Amino acid sequence: MASLKSIPGGLPGVGGPGPSPDGRQAERLAELSPVLLLVADSGMRITSTSPALQRALGWSGEELAGRNWLELFDAADLATADQALHRARTTPGTELNFETRTVRRGAERCLLHWTAAYADGCFHAAARDITAQRRAEGRLATGDQRFGALIEQVPAIVYTAAFGEAGRWSFVSGQVERMLGWTPEEWTADERAWIKSIHPDDRDRVLDDEDLLEGPGDQLKSEYRVVARDGSVLWVRDAATVIQGEGGELLMQGLLLDVTDLKRAEDAALASEEKYRSLVETSQDLIWAIDVENRFTFVNDAVRTIFGYEPEEMVGRPFTDFQEPEHAQRDLEAASGLPEGELLPVYESHVLHKSGRTVVLSTNSAVLRDGEGNVIGATGTARDVTEQRRIEGAVAAKHLQLQSIIDNSPLVIYAKDSEHRYAIANRELEVMLGLPAGGAVGRADDELLIGEQAAGRRMADQRVLDTGHATESEELLSVAGRERAYLLHRFALREPDGTVYGVCGIGTDITERREREDTLRAKLEWSVRIRRAIDEDRLVLHGQPIVDVRTGEAVQEELLVRMIGEDGGLVMPGVFLPPAERFHLVPIIDRWVICQAASLAAERRVEVNLSGQSIGDASLVEYVETQLREAGADPSNVVFEITETAAARDIGQATRLAKRLSELGCGFALDDFGTGYGSFTYLKHLPVDYIKIDMEFVRNLRVGSPDVQVVSAIIDVARKFGIQTVAEGVECQETLELLGELGADFAQGYHLGFPAPVGER
Repeated sequence: MASLKSIPGGLPGVGGPGPSPDGRQAERLAELSPVLLLVADSGMRITSTSPALQRALGWSGEELAGRNWLELFDAADLATADQALHRARTTPGTELNFETRTVRRGAERCLLHWTAAYADGCFHAAARDITAQRRAEGRLATGDQRFGALIEQVPAIVYTAAFGEAGRWSFVSGQVERMLGWTPEEWTADERAWIKSIHPDDRDRVLDDEDLLEGPGDQLKSEYRVVARDGSVLWVRDAATVIQGEGGELLMQGLLLDVTDLKRAEDAALASEEKYRSLVETSQDLIWAIDVENRFTFVNDAVRTIFGYEPEEMVGRPFTDFQEPEHAQRDLEAASGLPEGELLPVYESHVLHKSGRTVVLSTNSAVLRDGEGNVIGATGTARDVTEQRRIEGAVAAKHLQLQSIIDNSPLVIYAKDSEHRYAIANRELEVMLGLPAGGAVGRADDELLIGEQAAGRRMADQRVLDTGHATESEELLSVAGRERAYLLHRFALREPDGTVYGVCGIGTDITERREREDTLRAKLEWSVRIRRAIDEDRLVLHGQPIVDVRTGEAVQEELLVRMIGEDGGLVMPGVFLPPAERFHLVPIIDRWVICQAASLAAERRVEVNLSGQSIGDASLVEYVETQLREAGADPSNVVFEITETAAARDIGQATRLAKRLSELGCGFALDDFGTGYGSFTYLKHLPVDYIKIDMEFVRNLRVGSPDVQVVSAIIDVARKFGIQTVAEGVECQETLELLGELGADFAQGYHLGFPAPVGER
């Protein structure tokens, strides 16, 4: 209020006496001040107003002069304002603060906060427009209430927590008390509340899941047991997202959902399913199902014994395909009532074994119906009740048939007697040992393999003969100059009285599987090597100059990342970037390059490659802006480059990234231009400053070559779009001169400069 009192005769611009020479400074201050100022006489008639108040209310100083101050207030606030001003007038020197809805020109209302005092026979007041503030506070309060109510209604614990065993939970919803028995205050006060609540057997696994999280946006999905305050054990599903706190620290924000009942139901269902599957798969009786057209829809493994077929050979075929015609007709008549739900519960049928012999089956059956009661087929069991025993010739035939199955099996199958001589050896075993057909039976491994291999197989077989226990082991054998790997399962052959008389082996060639595992292991090792290189700062930048075709001057350089191996040697990107992409490490490498580029951009113009994985990173532009600001670099000194292939994967994300980088002031280039199907289409969507003509069209560019037409077309289209061109892969002077004739703006390639460590050029 002192500023109002210091203006003799009131404020300028509303009539009345002008300012004295001593008040000109105060007058000028009032005119420039954004504060809403007002002076009124003892009768509350306005004598002076500041330009800021006149603008806020929409009236000129002349229009406001002489009006009663109370006329500016909304009728609903007149009593409050009148009482406040009366109190100020009766108690001079008292400063009052009150809020009123105030009338603007056009009957619009605004909310003003007034500070007023009465002195020297005048009211001196200053006001502040708080309309927008009150609206925002109201919306915020309503939003907070709704959000809080919503959080409390979520049937799960909502939380925000730091990482690690001692990661304090800064927020937890009230569900923590209903689910686990602790109040939110108790939980957040104990920084180890969470880790202590996890079942001891699950803690290491849960912390391992958390260790896999690396940065904002990473997702945690974990299921584990927690112990409630009353000692009860619950299963929870933890689903969280990594966020960045106000101080830059990484936090987890997520939900803990009680899935105890679901886990119990799943366990019960799994146990029931396993029990049923075990009964079905191990049953010696045939378990079958047919549809209303008498086609098999299911048969269990017993079908191999009873019918001699594989299950897949029978499913989809009618049961009459496996009968003699006379028996088939009789069974069709017996099953004719199936569509109406009529079926004999017990029935005896004659079927054909795959070998051609007749098998008598005793069948138990029942009608199958869908949820609406409609007949969809029948199901049941069948047992082989054939009383006639095979004669020895039939036994021999069966042996030959079994031998045929064994011989044609893709598995290695053999049987040895107690002297380690082969009694049965299929073709796969002969291939494994590198033998001709029939070259194993009657012989021992000592005669077929070199010393160490023979001794190892003999010891493994002898262990089964001695103990009677089945074993499983991997063996490496050199076959035809190549090492092969086999997984062999050995089990004992026994007499009826249990005496072990031989050993049987069933093996699988796992060479290719081992090779795939070795390949995957190598890729995983690359992941570890790349992470270690990043952690140990063993990434380095090389730069390749980009030259102005007209002047020959290097105007900028493309930054190319390299890795220093653990042996000190230089690892090229073609070696480490593919596994880095596989394990999603490329965005980390991209950010490292951006950080280095920002420092270089403080002095010169550089070009940075962005991977396809970084294009969708919503926080990338903010990171770029931060690095440029901290380095004090000009954003226009950085050109970001993505390949046409990466843009094609998601043109929407590529467009959004390019526009945001352009708004930041950075340049944008489209690399490998001309290699895709929609090259020119991208120019309509992307704010491209440069297109880099793929070296496939430049490397062999000569007068008269087809590449001339392609390069010329690209340059012509780019020029019409106002885009400059960079020709990659320039390897000779002739190519450079031809590019100049075609109108290319810039060039890059070994002829103009090899990539070299940044700072050495």
